[in-house]
Amino acid sequence: MFEPIAITGTACVLPGANSVAELWRAVVGRQDVTTETPPGLWGAGTVRVLGAKSPATVDAVASARGGYVAGFDDRFDPDGFGLPVDRVRGLDSAFRWLMHCGREALAAGKVADAARPRTGLIVGNLSYPSRGLADFACETWLEDAGRPATGATLAENRFVSGL
Repeated sequence: MFEPIAITGTACVLPGANSVAELWRAVVGRQDVTTETPPGLWGAGTVRVLGAKSPATVDAVASARGGYVAGFDDRFDPDGFGLPVDRVRGLDSAFRWLMHCGREALAAGKVADAARPRTGLIVGNLSYPSRGLADFACETWLEDAGRPATGATLAENRFVSGL
């Protein structure tokens, strides 16, 4: 038997929707929230899109469209997390999305400070790769291959994972 729970607040950061209201509008409006890959997003130059008869190569992708979060930084307030604002701004976007959603869900649920010790958080991530996480993976793989990693992204991600 489980104790009763109440879901009192929700929040999201998704491609095409930086709030629950925007997500609902996109769903009801049957919007395609995929876009062309923003130029330079993955640190590569122009990438060839594979056609039906194109051979697979290192610089080719199956599709140049994807679901990319846009406009989040315009609405994100890095203040109030108990960390220096510059440090919060420097965190990988996946961490800023999580921080934002936690704060928004608490506000939407009108969770009082006294109730917060009894408050839980359920987080879902569809494994959206962020630039920082892609850099981290690349540096880790290069380091494992015997080539030195630069360390900047590694150090930042290790700091965050210790929060």
